[in-house]
Amino acid sequence: MSVCDRPADGTEVERIVISPMGSEDSQNQIFVGYSGVDQSDKSLTVYRYSDSEVQQLFTAAYTMFDVADLDGDQAQELLVLGKLTENTSSSAAMYRLQNGTVKDNGKLDLRTGFTDFSQVQYGRLEDGTTGIYIDGAIGPSSLQTEVLHVQGETLAYVLADSDVVAKTNRSVGYLSMDLDEDGSVEIPVQEPFPGYGADSSDQVRLTRWLGVSGSQLQEKMRGYFSLNDGCMFLLPQSWYDKVTAVTDTLTGDIVFCRYDGEMNDHMTELVGSGKSMASPPNTSLSAPWSTAALASFISCSTPAAKLPII
Repeated sequence: MSVCDRPADGTEVERIVISPMGSEDSQNQIFVGYSGVDQSDKSLTVYRYSDSEVQQLFTAAYTMFDVADLDGDQAQELLVLGKLTENTSSSAAMYRLQNGTVKDNGKLDLRTGFTDFSQVQYGRLEDGTTGIYIDGAIGPSSLQTEVLHVQGETLAYVLADSDVVAKTNRSVGYLSMDLDEDGSVEIPVQEPFPGYGADSSDQVRLTRWLGVSGSQLQEKMRGYFSLNDGCMFLLPQSWYDKVTAVTDTLTGDIVFCRYDGEMNDHMTELVGSGKSMASPPNTSLSAPWSTAALASFISCSTPAAKLPII
């Protein structure tokens, strides 16, 4: 066993990734993200270990980085994201390993002034390229998602313009994910369930899951999504605009009710604690249905997640 020591290139280590990069060989590179004491200044250094020596290949400032196959060529590239500062726009940059050197394949300014980043997800787009879904903060309580892909040799926008990007605006914590496991990523955005005013203090929020269609966004699913309870309830399409949700004032449970254009205390409960369940897809809103049928519309983010509506 050979051992090599060298001084670190930063104060604290935030993240380490060990992965091959490029298609020239299968040798792993070592990606180390360093941060300052106050977490404000971060730098990425890429090393290669060879012949009992650690060689520095590359260094750059970063806010978030990832190593992934960005263009579908079966080789890993480096993605480096930078947040908005007084002097620079938020940005994404792609790097490739060529002839033993990390090469810059261009930087793209993001159309949203992200002040931080929550995550990066990857999913298949309609044209067969890999979509790069960047969830970023635009303030203390809001997220938006910019979607990129590799076009030619560089990063390019997928969504048509900043107005389309703005349609992904939602509260912090609601991250993009492949909800139906079809290989494409969905973006959750929220609005009040039918019947609530925009400023109602007791409103229950409806989540619409948006997919990318060409350069636009298209709704794929909708339902109830609770971060606190770690659960989702996906509405059958026959319920769209015909069902609302209210909070039971005694139990705190979410109850789904028939909505006929007016919120009142006499709405028919369809799903709720201790109630029979109704309305599977393609049936009337009064037909009883089983717990098993309801479960086909429910998924939980963790095995321990609670479903208080049942």
